[in-house]
Amino acid sequence: MLDWLKRLLLGPGPNLYYPNGLRPPPFLNCGVRTQKEIWDAIEGQVGLGGIGPFGDMLFQVTTAEALEVYAKWWAREHAWMRGDISYQTGWRDCDNFSAAFIGDLSKWPGWLAMPKAVVWSNLYGGHAYNYVVALENMDRLGVYLVNPQSGEVEKMEADHFEKYGPAQIMIS
Repeated sequence: MLDWLKRLLLGPGPNLYYPNGLRPPPFLNCGVRTQKEIWDAIEGQVGLGGIGPFGDMLFQVTTAEALEVYAKWWAREHAWMRGDISYQTGWRDCDNFSAAFIGDLSKWPGWLAMPKAVVWSNLYGGHAYNYVVALENMDRLGVYLVNPQSGEVEKMEADHFEKYGPAQIMIS
């Protein structure tokens, strides 16, 4: 990309992609985990109902607190999705927010390699959201639901798939 165009689109301070100049919160790198470690964490917490394939063999993880800071930042930064562009069921709705959240998360160093997924289930009567695997504490992984429309993060319940039905998930 031409340097002047790159600066205009993504340069420091205000730019066309982030007009207010915000950048994501820093990634708190808590190490690399293998596909098996992520699989074991998911199986131990919520079971494997609906879990699809893994896109990667290794993942970087951060803390649940850092994830919550990122999710709040993202929801605030992308308020235009709720305001200037009206929410429209079946066209610009929860699945669009979830895909945008994963896409945006995947473009920042550190956040890029987090184990994350877009999930659809009967949560809230039928809802798309994200889940991300992060550290509950420094030695235990947890699975967290992220609602990108609100920036809310909550630990996934053990009976999630039993309560809300199966979901097709690919972790990348």
